[in-house]
Amino acid sequence: MKKISHIRQELNECSCGAVCVKMLLNCYNIEAKLANIFEDVSENIFKNFGYCKNNLILDYLLKLGLHSSVISVKEIDKVLKICEHNEIDVILNIKSSLKSYGGHYVLYLGKNLNNIYVNDPAKKLGCTPIKLEKLKKLMIPSLFSQISEKNTIIVVSKQSINLEEFEISCNRYKNVKIKIFKCLSSYIRK
Repeated sequence: MKKISHIRQELNECSCGAVCVKMLLNCYNIEAKLANIFEDVSENIFKNFGYCKNNLILDYLLKLGLHSSVISVKEIDKVLKICEHNEIDVILNIKSSLKSYGGHYVLYLGKNLNNIYVNDPAKKLGCTPIKLEKLKKLMIPSLFSQISEKNTIIVVSKQSINLEEFEISCNRYKNVKIKIFKCLSSYIRK
C-alpha cells in the first residue's frame, strides 16, 4: 500500500480535488500552495463557490510536467490493480455517499481482496477503506462539460506512462475496456 501523507480539506469547502492534487505533489516533492492549486483546478459556478473538474486537474498536472491522463473504465478494481502494478497514482471521482449526486475526489492508496484504501480529504484520518462492491456504485460520470463518460479516473505518474501499452494491458482482461482522453489539455476554461 502506498504511503501518502493525508491532508484534510476545510469543512464546507469544495476543494477535495485540489487537496488530492496537493497530497500527490507533496509525495513527488513538488511545492505548491493549496489555494493556488484550487484556483487552477476549479471553476466558479456561484459567487465564491466552485468545484474541481477533471479536465482542469489534468491541465494543471500536465503543466507541472507530470504524466497524466483521464480514463474511463468499466472494471475499476482490475484497472486499479494494473495502476498499482505499474506505480501509477490514481485520483478517483466518486459520489460522497450512495444517495449523493455530487462528486468527491479521493486519492487511491491500495487495495486488498475486499477493500480499496483512499486518502479522503473530507475525513480526519487517511487510509479510509471502501468496500469494492460499494466503490462500483459510487463511481460517477465525469464532470467534463464536453464529455460525459461514466467511471472516470485521473492517472498520474512522475515517470512516462505509455498510454497505448496501458490500454493494451487493461483490455487483456475480460470485460475490462478503458477509454483514454488524451487531448483534454486543449479544452480551455471559458
